[in-house]
Amino acid sequence: MIQMTAFQIPDDFDEELPDIHEFTLLEPCSRATGGKDLEMREKNAVTTCHPKKKLRLDNPKEDKEAKRIFREAEKQRRATEKAEAKAQKEAEKASKRAMKPGECMKHVIVQLDRQLLELAEGSQVISHLQTAEVRYRVIDSPVPTTVTILRVDPLTLQETQAEEAVVVIPISDFIELIKQQVYEDGMEGLCHQCRLWKRKLNGANLTLVVCSVDEYLRSQKTGKQQNFRSAVLGQTTKPAKGRKKKSGSEFPTLATTSVSRVDIETALVTAQLECGLNHRLLEDANKVASFILQVTKAVAETPFKREKGETTFSWYAEGNNTNTVKIDRSGVGLLKLWHQQLRQFNNVGVEVAQAIAREHPSPQILLESYRKCQTFREASLLLADIPVRRGAGPLASTRRIGPELSKKIHLFFTTTDPEANLAQT
Repeated sequence: MIQMTAFQIPDDFDEELPDIHEFTLLEPCSRATGGKDLEMREKNAVTTCHPKKKLRLDNPKEDKEAKRIFREAEKQRRATEKAEAKAQKEAEKASKRAMKPGECMKHVIVQLDRQLLELAEGSQVISHLQTAEVRYRVIDSPVPTTVTILRVDPLTLQETQAEEAVVVIPISDFIELIKQQVYEDGMEGLCHQCRLWKRKLNGANLTLVVCSVDEYLRSQKTGKQQNFRSAVLGQTTKPAKGRKKKSGSEFPTLATTSVSRVDIETALVTAQLECGLNHRLLEDANKVASFILQVTKAVAETPFKREKGETTFSWYAEGNNTNTVKIDRSGVGLLKLWHQQLRQFNNVGVEVAQAIAREHPSPQILLESYRKCQTFREASLLLADIPVRRGAGPLASTRRIGPELSKKIHLFFTTTDPEANLAQT
């Protein structure tokens, strides 16, 4: 039996003690038999400490098979992701291609109300749509004689209602609405009917199309002249030989509804201001069909034009006019641009802009010159004495820029007031 004696650590001992490990105390008999038991214990310890290594050593085929399966799964995953990315890219290309003006008409559907086909304009509309190879369908619209347009997604084939709608109203109904709007209380007039149409069409942008308004006004004028002549002569006028009298069913009778061009324009302007109603007064059914085809084309090209009109930055104003100045990387063109900026002031021509640019070749140099001035008066009159040469040869003349233009340019480049008025200088 081994006897162990406890000892105490002194207080001034500050060294770090080593970790305490478990030790196996060997009996004297086991020391004699010695090395075999020790070797067996070490072998067992090595075996139990690394179970994974033992598994790998025992099953090398299974480990290789697992690696092969993992590689195949990873390869299949990458192939799937690549195929999805390619399909998405192709879908985006197809969507953009479908929005272009040459292809967009294939992805719209024109919906015609059934009652529109009963009018003279209906057959012309269908003929124009078939000529342009535009799809159409006949429906029962909540608003009679209405034309609506659907956009079709080229990928999902989902149909979306466009914001535009066209109402083709007969001349007799239109005149009756004008009469109620102008000569009656207006409660059942054109504005009231327009609000009902917009409510039924979910707030669509309405365009009212009326055919043969000029012909109606001419017939009313002719009827008034005939009535006046009959009243003067005291007899009923007869139509001349060779002419057929128009039936009273084509236009409203004079006695019940007689409105003038001023009445029509007044009612239409009121409806435009109060209800946002657009209108087109066309001559015949052929013009009505052409207008509906134009609206269809405009609706089809709207997404392409909106995407094209979007700018990268909201504050950037694109120079799309003919007076833009091109500037290359080396700075060629900056002086011409400075001339153009100076010429935006009133009464500043080419000679005045060149004279200012000779003294101050850039806006930054002009601002530095303003900062060097000691007083406000000196800065405002900095450009007043710059000579301006006009013409060449014996007819050449010289004048000064003057204090008025100098003050305007100084105010423009130095003021911090956004409401400053250059005309008051």
